[in-house]
Amino acid sequence: EALAFLLAGQQRLPEALANTFNRRLVSSRDDRMTRRLVPILEDGDAFVAVGALHLPGIVRRLRERGYTVSARY
Repeated sequence: EALAFLLAGQQRLPEALANTFNRRLVSSRDDRMTRRLVPILEDGDAFVAVGALHLPGIVRRLRERGYTVSARY
């Protein structure tokens, strides 16, 4: 529900503000979290949980670095 609330609110923002929101609060945090995850992942098997808003960006960045990412339910 929180993700739906954020995304719905973001759609009502002016485009420039929505882009700033995405860049500062989502994309830049995805980059930082991915950089911090890599050393942990290099140590071996790891289970990583991230918030839904960051999941697509972090998964994409890890796959671009050659990691295999799979969902666990």
